[in-house]
Amino acid sequence: FGWLAFRSRVNGVYLSILTQAMTLALALYLFQNDSGLRGNNGLSGLQNIPGFDDVPQSLISIWFFIASAAVLAIIYVVAYGVVSSKLGNIIRGIRDNEARVRFLGYNVESYKLFVFVLTAIIAAVAGALYYPQAGIINPAELAPIASIYLAVWVAIGGRGRLYGAVIGAAFVSLLSSYFTGGQAPDIPFGFATLRWTEWWLVLLGFSFVAVTLYAPKGIGGLIDHLSRKGNSS
Repeated sequence: FGWLAFRSRVNGVYLSILTQAMTLALALYLFQNDSGLRGNNGLSGLQNIPGFDDVPQSLISIWFFIASAAVLAIIYVVAYGVVSSKLGNIIRGIRDNEARVRFLGYNVESYKLFVFVLTAIIAAVAGALYYPQAGIINPAELAPIASIYLAVWVAIGGRGRLYGAVIGAAFVSLLSSYFTGGQAPDIPFGFATLRWTEWWLVLLGFSFVAVTLYAPKGIGGLIDHLSRKGNSS
């Protein structure tokens, strides 16, 4: 798909719409019971590793947590190496002014395809680690909200910073678990009750708008500011 899209010079918002449409089409197909993947019920039961039936599930969860942290560190190092190299400069140039990079003789489509495939591999590895820990996965995981979460993570964590995306993902995920897991107390009003399990996405949307308008550098920018202030003093 990436090769066809980039060869046709589809970019910007049109590429986003196409990828979302393809994902939604796949999700609608997987929701059908004749897809062979149990439809809306999804897949479950693979949290038990074959050959480790006698190992406590709590210990397996710790193993997967350590494996996830190790994979995150490896991916972070790889991403840092890419963005810090000449390849990263070319990719940023394509982002800022694709026509100029093309004029300089670079094969823009090849670089785009490289990024597309690399991010797809990262997403596949993340999914392989997520499924055994969650214990179940269904087509609802392909909903467009997942892509929106990615944008929110980067915006809140801090754009232009690799660690910003990590901070944003951890911060938003913890807040999501707190508000949607029933831990946040409901707020009663005279005419209604504010239930955070229902209003979490509204809060997230307002937070995204507020950060974009008033703190475009996100949490990462705040950390950099405090670090510079501490060094200067």
